[in-house]
Amino acid sequence: MDDHAQHEIRAYASVIGREIVAKWVPIAWEAFVDYRLEAMHLSRLDQVVINLLLAGQASDATEAAKSFGWIMEDGDGLKPNRERSEFEIKAAALGLTPTWL
Repeated sequence: MDDHAQHEIRAYASVIGREIVAKWVPIAWEAFVDYRLEAMHLSRLDQVVINLLLAGQASDATEAAKSFGWIMEDGDGLKPNRERSEFEIKAAALGLTPTWL
């Protein structure tokens, strides 16, 4: 059910989880949903940028993101970056807005 898994595998796993596992072992399913499926995993780099944002050091957070290779510009603005995109989703879920947005 991981977001990085192939779509068909995620769909198959979702049916098994929600239709079989959730009914068979509801407490275990609830724990899986809480601690794995809907949990947020933060990399060390995520934690550095989040801590800087929470400390009110937005420009330092942007500089850290640049040093991690998350922010690189081309003629049309920011180049696509998977790690930055994933971080932005996590930050939004935490109510944070990186200054580069």
